[in-house]
Amino acid sequence: MASSNLISLLIIIVFSVSIMAKKIYDVSLFGAIVDDYKDDTAALQAAIQAAIKEGYPNAVVQMHAGQYDVSNTLQIIGAHTSLTFAGVSATSTLLLYHGVTGVLNYEQSYNITISSFFVDFAPDSMPFTAGTIVDIQSSPSSESSSSSSSSPSSASPYSLDIKIVPPHTARAGVPAGAIFVYDVANKRPAFGPDTNELYQSGASPSIIINNGSSVVVRFGLVDKPFFKLGDNVVVRYDMGCHHAITGQDSSNVLIHGVTVYTSWCMTHTTLRVTDLHIVDYHVMPGPGRWLSSLADCMHFSDHRDTLSILDSSCAGMGDDGLNVHSFIFNTTNIINSTSAEISLTKSWTDTLNVGLGASMTFAHVDSPFLPFATYKIASYTQKTDTTFIYTFTSPITGVLLGDAAHVTTTNSLSISNFSVIANRARG
Repeated sequence: MASSNLISLLIIIVFSVSIMAKKIYDVSLFGAIVDDYKDDTAALQAAIQAAIKEGYPNAVVQMHAGQYDVSNTLQIIGAHTSLTFAGVSATSTLLLYHGVTGVLNYEQSYNITISSFFVDFAPDSMPFTAGTIVDIQSSPSSESSSSSSSSPSSASPYSLDIKIVPPHTARAGVPAGAIFVYDVANKRPAFGPDTNELYQSGASPSIIINNGSSVVVRFGLVDKPFFKLGDNVVVRYDMGCHHAITGQDSSNVLIHGVTVYTSWCMTHTTLRVTDLHIVDYHVMPGPGRWLSSLADCMHFSDHRDTLSILDSSCAGMGDDGLNVHSFIFNTTNIINSTSAEISLTKSWTDTLNVGLGASMTFAHVDSPFLPFATYKIASYTQKTDTTFIYTFTSPITGVLLGDAAHVTTTNSLSISNFSVIANRARG
């Protein structure tokens, strides 16, 4: 623990020294006022844009203690002069989000710090609900109460009636994308013989049913359910995937003193980020809730150079705690001695745009974990959404159709005092 604290302190000192002579952009001067329950999205974004446009070294976009109401993803794009986006602390500055949205996105930026606030969603914007199954039906009823604005647009062949357990909330008009059994006694997704989860798309939207003092929500199901009466379940809404914090093509990033209670997908995901440091970062369910984020706590793709995770925790997610990985591509055409078409086997956004000067390592299809050659990329062009044409600086001797390829990086991964607790790993 002492070693971990020392490392954390050194990382924070390195970033802090770089912002000693700083220019403050107080978000209140741009119209973002705490605790007024008005939408602060435009004002917060204006403060960020002013700091980026003016380009002062060591700019700090400073929030105050209290609640900011946000309705769209905040953007840090093209920040090149040591930008910090910060609140007061991870217990006093709240970014409360409304709607189905991400939290913050950083792209094409370097030397940025995201620090000292916590994230939650408003009750009418939560990405999930939870409760106890009180009825299982072979065909959904069109019954609805005055709380429901509309009946299902198309009938699902089955349905579940779920009595909502506070503090979870009831919503009409949202389809269930996944439902899993929850172990109330141990405060975690059910484990062992009770491990049941249903995945679906295209189900009927939910209907709110008033039942005395209880609130019951009817969720349409595409397939016959394997749940039983009395099961406690978490329902994840099928409203698209919107990650909380996303980063791409950026370098020297510090995430420090941030807590996330929930998100509409993963809580922190990156693509091609170089030198990322995460300190005192926590994902956990809000008070009394049965889930935090719908999916992974952290998911880092094609990471470059250093990645450190210190004094952090991930609890109660609907999927993995931490993924750090490269993408595996497929050689689909040999054009000439120095050029080849390389494709994705699965459609992931922008993953083939690997950057000039990067290198690719190749392995034959019959021995995918035994690379035989590495070649530096001279240029590339996009052919389709899933295929790029790469030209290399030297002949790609030995490369065959079907060979696997991935971006060559020399990575340093450091993890200290990091825990993953009570998550539902869907794999």
